[in-house]
Amino acid sequence: MQRVYCYTDESGQDTKSKIFIIGVLAVENKDEAEKWAGQLDSHKKALKWYKTHYKNKIKFLQELAQTDFLFYIYVRIFPKATDGQDYNQLFLAGLKDILKELKGKEINLIIDGKVKRAILLQTGSFLRRGGITVNKVTNADDKKVPLIRIIDAVVGAVRDYWEGENRDVIKEVKALLKMGKIVILK
Repeated sequence: MQRVYCYTDESGQDTKSKIFIIGVLAVENKDEAEKWAGQLDSHKKALKWYKTHYKNKIKFLQELAQTDFLFYIYVRIFPKATDGQDYNQLFLAGLKDILKELKGKEINLIIDGKVKRAILLQTGSFLRRGGITVNKVTNADDKKVPLIRIIDAVVGAVRDYWEGENRDVIKEVKALLKMGKIVILK
C-alpha cells in the first residue's frame, strides 16, 4: 500500500471569515516534498498567509501553478457556523471527506499546531472507524515545517478566493482549480 504524508490546516474558526475551511496537502515522497516546500515557501517571505505581502502571494500562487512536483491539495469548505458550533467536529468531518479521496493509500497525518496527544489519538480512531487507512497522526509547528506553511497559504488563498477578497488572488486560484492542482470538495 502506497504511503502518503498529509499536512493539514484550517481557517475560519477564529476570524471574521464567513466560512470554515479545512485543507490537506498530500505528498508521496516526504524528503523531496520538504525540499520543494522550502523553495516554494521562500516566495511568501512570511510564516502566515495573512501576513504575506500582496505581490508575494501572487508570486507564490504562480510558482505553485508552474511546479512539476507531484502533490495533491484538497479543500473542504463549510458555511461559517454559529458561536455554539463545535469546530473540532467540523474539522473531523471535513478531514474524513478529504482523506476518502486518497483511497487505497496509507496515510500519515500531520496536523498544524499544538495538539494534545489524546486529540491526536482520537483523530486517528475516528478516521479509522470511517474506513480511512491511517498509519500515524502527529502534529507539527508551522515555524519548523514548510509543508504546513504551504497548506496554510493555500487555505488562506482559497478563503480569499471564496470571499472575493482580491482580484489577482482569485485569478490565480481559478487557474489552480482549472489545472486540478487544488480540488474543492462539496
